[in-house]
Amino acid sequence: MISRLAALLAALTMLACGGGDSSAARSTASSYKPPVDPSLVTVRPILGNAPAPCSQSTPGQVQLPDPANPQSCLVLGPVVVDASQVSSARLIAKGSGPPAVSLDLTGSGQQAFQQFGSEHLGDRAAFVVNGRVVSTPTIQSPTAAGLEISGLTADEATELVRRLGGDTTTPTTSQADKDVERAQAICDRYAPTVGPNAQSLVTFATTAGEIATIAHQLGRTAAPWDSLPADHFVARCTFADGTLSTATTACPNGDTKTAVASKAILVDEDGNHSDDPTAIAAFC
Repeated sequence: MISRLAALLAALTMLACGGGDSSAARSTASSYKPPVDPSLVTVRPILGNAPAPCSQSTPGQVQLPDPANPQSCLVLGPVVVDASQVSSARLIAKGSGPPAVSLDLTGSGQQAFQQFGSEHLGDRAAFVVNGRVVSTPTIQSPTAAGLEISGLTADEATELVRRLGGDTTTPTTSQADKDVERAQAICDRYAPTVGPNAQSLVTFATTAGEIATIAHQLGRTAAPWDSLPADHFVARCTFADGTLSTATTACPNGDTKTAVASKAILVDEDGNHSDDPTAIAAFC
C-alpha cells in the first residue's frame, strides 16, 4: 500500500513539475526552424554574359544558364544574400499564374542587400534557386526588407517555401501587388495629359523618400518629392506615344542605350507630378 502511494505521489510530482517543461517543449517544437542550406536561395550580381556551354566556376564567380537565352550563360558575382538570411517565407498569389515566393530577410540580410542595392541601382541581379537562375530583376531601390521570387512552377514554389520552413497554405495577394494596382490606376488617369495616343508601358509603386534618395545619389533634384513625407505614395509611370520611335541615352558610366522612346513621369494621387529623375538609372 505504501509503495503504491509513493508511486502515485511520485507520478503527481512529475506531472506538476513537468507540466511547464512539456508546454515549453511544445512551444519550442512549434517555433523550431530546421537548418537551411544557404545555397538553396542566393542573390548574386550579374557581371556579364558568356557563350554556352557554361564553364566551371572561378573564385568569386559562377556561370549559370540564362533563362532568357539558352545559348548564353550569365556570369554571376559573389553571393549577396543567401537562404540563411531568410527569416520567413510564404506563397504570394499572382493572378491566374503560378504563385511567387515572398521572403522576409533577417537584419544581416537587409544590411547586405542595402549595401548591394546602393552600389548597383539600375543593374540586374540574379535570383538563384537550387542552382538555377529563375529571375533577373532590376534593382529599383537601395533598400529591401524582403524579396519576391517569381519564375517557379506552383510545385517548385511550394517546395521552396516548405524547405525554408515557411507557410505553404493558400497564397494571398501581396502588398506589393496591391501597390502596383494602385499605381497603375494613377498612371491610367494621368495618361491623357501626356498625349492622345499615350500608352503606359511600365508602372512601379514607389515612395517620395525612395525617389529623393536615388535622385540625390545621382546628383539630381527631386522636387516636389523631397518636401513630402518619406512614405508618401508615388506612381512611376513610363509612357510611349505609339509611334515606336527610338531614343539613345548616355549613361553615367559612359555606355549608351537605345530603346523605344518613352517618357518617365512620377505622379501621386494629389496631382503632383514631375519627370522621373531616376529614369536613367533604371534604363542604363
